[in-house]
Amino acid sequence: MRSVCKNALNQGSLLNKWKVESYKTCFARRTLVQVSSNLEEDNARYSKLAIILGLTMGMSVVQCKDAFCDEATASQAKNIENLNDWLKARGVVLNNVEIRSSENGNGCGMFAKDEIKPLKNQSKRKWWNFRSKKAEDIISESTTLASFPYSICISSESIAEDPVLGKAFRYMMEKDILDERTSVMAYLAFQKSMGAASPVFPWIQALPQTFDTPLFFSQDELKELRGTVLSAASESVSRRLEDTWGRLAPIVERLSKDLKLEHVPTVEDFKWGYSIFWSRGQSIPVYSESSSTTGGNITNSSHPDLGVVEGIVPGLDFFNHSTKPQCWWEVKRSGNEKYFSPSQVNLVLHPHVDQGAAAGAEVCISYGDKSNEELLMLYGFAVENNPDECVMLHCPIPPSDSLDEMMIAKLELLSAYGLRPQFFLRANNAAKDSIPRDVIEVLEVFVLKHNEIQERIEEAKNFLKENDLNREDVSVIPIRGGRSHLNLGEVLSRLEKGLSAFQVNANADELAEVEYSLGLRMATISTLVRMLEIRVMELEGAEGTGTLEADLALLKKGEKAGSNINSRRRSAIVYRTGQKKLTRELLAATRQELGQILKCVTLARDLSKKRAAATVA
Repeated sequence: MRSVCKNALNQGSLLNKWKVESYKTCFARRTLVQVSSNLEEDNARYSKLAIILGLTMGMSVVQCKDAFCDEATASQAKNIENLNDWLKARGVVLNNVEIRSSENGNGCGMFAKDEIKPLKNQSKRKWWNFRSKKAEDIISESTTLASFPYSICISSESIAEDPVLGKAFRYMMEKDILDERTSVMAYLAFQKSMGAASPVFPWIQALPQTFDTPLFFSQDELKELRGTVLSAASESVSRRLEDTWGRLAPIVERLSKDLKLEHVPTVEDFKWGYSIFWSRGQSIPVYSESSSTTGGNITNSSHPDLGVVEGIVPGLDFFNHSTKPQCWWEVKRSGNEKYFSPSQVNLVLHPHVDQGAAAGAEVCISYGDKSNEELLMLYGFAVENNPDECVMLHCPIPPSDSLDEMMIAKLELLSAYGLRPQFFLRANNAAKDSIPRDVIEVLEVFVLKHNEIQERIEEAKNFLKENDLNREDVSVIPIRGGRSHLNLGEVLSRLEKGLSAFQVNANADELAEVEYSLGLRMATISTLVRMLEIRVMELEGAEGTGTLEADLALLKKGEKAGSNINSRRRSAIVYRTGQKKLTRELLAATRQELGQILKCVTLARDLSKKRAAATVA
């Protein structure tokens, strides 16, 4: 599902530069002229041809270009017409929306047929709520923009029932060759190879055939990501997909032979399926009758056991993303009101925001808050000054064959606490000078001494014993003591009052606990400072891509006409610029917190000395 951030795309001259190849839906082979994805590059190329071949010949080239575009536009229109017919035949109802080519050239989107008026005075509801009959009366059927039968969803469940490929895919899933996600990816690769024989061919035709994600970057383009998390992540994902496809190869070849496919699916088709799944998929809440003995009876006070199906709903996947969506989708009951049946995925006007749409305007939903890391990896673009930007840090862990007893104990303790040896820091953490509690809890485990690790493990065992639980019965054991949850401002205030009033009779055990907690926090934040310093060097040092200032200059240069910065390079620069800027801000904020801790430690030691002196006297 193409994701378009309106705030970024509505910047006038930048619009044409973002005409990325990955989301165009005219896929005819460009034999006469290889049209660039950057409009300025196109203009420069045709200008040079005109100079070399003469004005008349140059005009012929431009005419040839226009003829190609006209032909491609006609082909795209035919593909959309076929897609609409195919969706209608499968029970999709598009009430007040229609699939059209996006005006910015980035593939297709959903557009309002007539004016869509926003709903007013609706109480806020979670996207996963199954509304009661009384609540359903609030939003009438007239507000439904489109409905998609659950039967059209492409998921591991539907693939297992496929009359042609179902048996083979059930075998691969039973043997753990494929999981719920990779089964959809492999299935899409097969459908693409089947061509017109595919039962989903009209939908496949309307999909992008390539992407601007790092998975499709050339080696030179990947160099633009040096020092970032995506540099290693894209290589890791590519290797994992290749390994999975290697295990699939014998089955794929045999199945292709049985189906008499002219084009045998390749690992590149599998990577395409991966990109389609992650950019267009949805997590759909459904109820399984087998999980309940009550038959799924829904009342206002109770809900059925819910599961989540990860899949793609053709048609729904053409709704693009906006930070100010006009609508939202939900799973709605149909048939007997007393029982839930996931037969319809209804897209209705979002009742939480006063957002409407004029006739002919694009209608969008929200994919959620996305960092540039996620946008670039899954959708192929990045947004300047993204408010949802984040930095991911990994705790330094040796290879599995080099783990010592101490590190194994730390990892086991992390697992008991429901934590992982990695975490995210976001822009608001730097703005508020606030390090998230979960980050402190993760790092705290890594700075604990051996005896402290053993104490924490004993605490975890006692928790299980006190509650008569086995380890497998509980996913997360609560952290006791609250040592990592210090309010530094409050601690500093108390210590300052203690010195000014010479409260030397303060409880010794309490003061010792404060000193210990401050020492632990100082070790934790010092570790975080060092990790951020290393990340700055990775991004901006010799192994990275240069300084933040250099990247900002590149972006400014890229805004000028005639720039040779194409869409992929620009997205990479935007992403790494955001990483460098946020990492610097987080490092400054963390150093500031470390300074506050040091002040608290000094005051606590002074107060301890005063108390000791008073005790002796």
